[in-house]
Amino acid sequence: MAENYPADPANPNLPPQQPDPSAAPAPAPKRRRKRWPWVIVGILLLLILLVALAPTLISSGPGKSFIVGKINNSLNGKLDVADLSIGWLSGVTLNGVKIDDQQGRRVLEIASVRVPISLIGAARGKYDLGDTVIDKPNLVNLEIYEDGSTNLGKLMKDSGGNATPPAAPPDQTSPQPTQPTKIPDIKGKITINQARATVSGPAVRSPIHLESGDVVVNIPNINSEITNDAKFVYRVGQSPPGTITIVGAIDAIENNIVNVDKLAADEKIQITSADLAGIEPFLQSPGAKTTLAGIASGALQLKSA
Repeated sequence: MAENYPADPANPNLPPQQPDPSAAPAPAPKRRRKRWPWVIVGILLLLILLVALAPTLISSGPGKSFIVGKINNSLNGKLDVADLSIGWLSGVTLNGVKIDDQQGRRVLEIASVRVPISLIGAARGKYDLGDTVIDKPNLVNLEIYEDGSTNLGKLMKDSGGNATPPAAPPDQTSPQPTQPTKIPDIKGKITINQARATVSGPAVRSPIHLESGDVVVNIPNINSEITNDAKFVYRVGQSPPGTITIVGAIDAIENNIVNVDKLAADEKIQITSADLAGIEPFLQSPGAKTTLAGIASGALQLKSA
């Protein structure tokens, strides 16, 4: 039985039209894809890229200026760093570090600081310092005052933007029990090469000049024995230079907490033609005056077990 098709409404007198079997059917309307998942993925990828490139951005000129500016906001003086390099796995390297006080007088210079710590590990609480090297630090102008304070301590501002005031004496009437502070897991070898310093100020009778200082501290593990090897060559005023060497080991940390009751130390001190007046300023404290004089030579061993 033949099928009847409706006539053309525009021309009702024409016979009904048969559909063209070869004509393609009308395409179905396309479904709109949801784009928001791809937007979220794009944002996450951008954040991951920014995190990955963060050390590179910080090491750039604008990044270095931003960091140095933030530090200077906390100083009564000015910090300048010639070059800064940071890597997630390579650690931190600083070159040409200089600090001036408020009067523009140079206080400290450091040729370079290399700390090959993994920033990823540090973020996880593992502070492996590796072979940290501080090269040619120079305390150009260290001033010691009669109360034992120094111009270095006055470089830091308090929260109000002023120099950090001296700490208030503890309240002896109502002592509060305190929990011991846990020391983070630290290991590494710290080396200071060719340190120099000039010490003066009201508490110093004659300028002290550290002509050479070399220090090596080895920390296999924060809870294990820490070894040290140091040598200092200094002179007071125009006197001939003297030498002090300190070699030994100290073990005073257990379960990341300092335990004085179980302190174990073995330190050997060798003194050669050392002017004792060079040690005197570092022994001053409020309300107490210590006087040392004379040239000393000899050996001293400090041992505790």
